[in-house]
Amino acid sequence: MIGAISAERPTASSRRVQTWLTIAVRIWFVVAVIGQLMFAYYIFAFYGGSAMRNELGSWNEVLFHGLTKEISMGNVAIVSHIVFAAIITLGGPLQFIKAIQSRAKGFHRWNGRIYVFVALIMSLSGIYIILVKGPVGSIYMAAGNLLNASLILVCAWMTWRRAVQRQMQAHRQWAVRMFLAVSGVWFFRLGFGLWIAIHQGAPGHTDAFDGPFDIGLALAHTTVPLLFGELYLRAKRSSRTVQKIAAMVSLHFATILTAIGVVMAAIIFWLPSL
Repeated sequence: MIGAISAERPTASSRRVQTWLTIAVRIWFVVAVIGQLMFAYYIFAFYGGSAMRNELGSWNEVLFHGLTKEISMGNVAIVSHIVFAAIITLGGPLQFIKAIQSRAKGFHRWNGRIYVFVALIMSLSGIYIILVKGPVGSIYMAAGNLLNASLILVCAWMTWRRAVQRQMQAHRQWAVRMFLAVSGVWFFRLGFGLWIAIHQGAPGHTDAFDGPFDIGLALAHTTVPLLFGELYLRAKRSSRTVQKIAAMVSLHFATILTAIGVVMAAIIFWLPSL
């Protein structure tokens, strides 16, 4: 996202506000990267560590659909989903750092190809798990996850397509959307943690993930980040100062929510398993 910000010059009439908008999105990006690095560390430490110790049974303590004893496509889908989640969580943010875009163009292109490919595989494996092994939680969760996977497929295709067509402005915009969509699982955990922080509990949540809060989060963990992203992208292209200020304020608000969500997700989901 940092690279996408810096690629276009703001107009003279909104230069100062454009600078504020740039700072706002960079602050959010830094907070998000810290949170995603924590998520990646959890994946490597818990799943990788237990695999090295030949304790794969511990995966079933945290996975809704655990591994089975026999070799199956379901197991392959689960393992690939976890491995690719770690790869994409680490590789995604690198695509938006301007220094890498300008000084390591070869790495940027190949990392981008890997990022798109892994996103496609993750989405397809996620769809396979839902359709074959059953929904993770309620039918509402399944619908939300299918929406997330479908949007990842669309964004990945458009990101790659615009790069091939050399439509770089559109490519950068779709890359931002793809980054937000791919981070859906991460946003889900942040949303859950944020809800608990606000209410000192989880009202509207059930063990079957079919409570009012669960239904809302099933949709919101994909759509809300994309709405914030779209607000930023439109403000960045706009010459209206009011629109840029609105996006800047929204990004600062999103940064606060993200920071709280990261801390709570670490306490609730990640640290207890390490």
